[in-house]
Amino acid sequence: MININIIFFLLISLIGLYLAYFISLKFNLIDFPDKKKIHTTKTPNIGGTAIIFLILTSFFIYDYNDELRLIFILCISVIIIGLSDDIKNYSAIIKLILISVPVIFFIKNISVVDSLGIFFEYNLILGKFSFIFTFLCMLLLINATNYMDGMDGLISLMSILSFSYILILIPKNEWITLIPIICFLIVFLFFNFGILPKQFLGDTGSLGLGFILSSFSIYYTQTLNYIEPSIIIWCLSFYVFEFLTINIIRIKKRKNVLEKDLNFIFNILNNKTNQINTLAICCLIKIFFLLNGLILNYYELYEVSILIFFFYFFIYLGIRIKYLK
Repeated sequence: MININIIFFLLISLIGLYLAYFISLKFNLIDFPDKKKIHTTKTPNIGGTAIIFLILTSFFIYDYNDELRLIFILCISVIIIGLSDDIKNYSAIIKLILISVPVIFFIKNISVVDSLGIFFEYNLILGKFSFIFTFLCMLLLINATNYMDGMDGLISLMSILSFSYILILIPKNEWITLIPIICFLIVFLFFNFGILPKQFLGDTGSLGLGFILSSFSIYYTQTLNYIEPSIIIWCLSFYVFEFLTINIIRIKKRKNVLEKDLNFIFNILNNKTNQINTLAICCLIKIFFLLNGLILNYYELYEVSILIFFFYFFIYLGIRIKYLK
């Protein structure tokens, strides 16, 4: 049954992405190159809207519970916000305010980060700080995911690896939540690389994927308790490390943290080598972090996991500042 569903969702993704491509051309929803982007040709950029078609179709295939349906409906709202941003090009502040609405709705109605896990026999309960911590974490991760949408194939590959990591850690009956999204991302790679008509996810897709990743990370660690909080962080690490690093570098250079530039790791690596090598290096970094998480989970080294996570961040930050300028 799972194999049949995979084929079905691959087909639905293909249809949805073709529809998004033709709609983009029809209404001139195009991403034009400029000095803050690395692509050199105008490209349709609302491929992420096809996720809406995918989600609505999945409702007829899987009997999601009310919480899962609400997560996906909120994801659709984030995608619509992203579409509006792609059309109107909102300022960073306006975009953050708009995204805050579905994030707050998620926190109020689905789940909140109450605990950071057990640290040397002490349960790190957040208490009254749960709301603000969850709110800031979700906004950070959504924007961190959006940061990775700057090179063909990068955000799709990063997301496939992240969601696959979660699949390994949750029961098989829960795979229905992420299998459709992984199928979509696999098909999208063919469009993004230009094998099929080239298009981008746009903010519609990158913001939507960020919301899915952040919401399910919380849902599976706090509501269903399938994954330890100190283990889920490894599928978020590359996003978070790069997001914090790029903003630390901006602050260090006295730049506006909300003003986009090209000082991302993939841009820097691409200037030193080429796109294929850049994607390979980024994927290897991501896989390295994921393997750490799986090994630490296998041996139940939850306390050590948190310490290693922070240790790796300072190494990453140091390398980025010293060598990757």
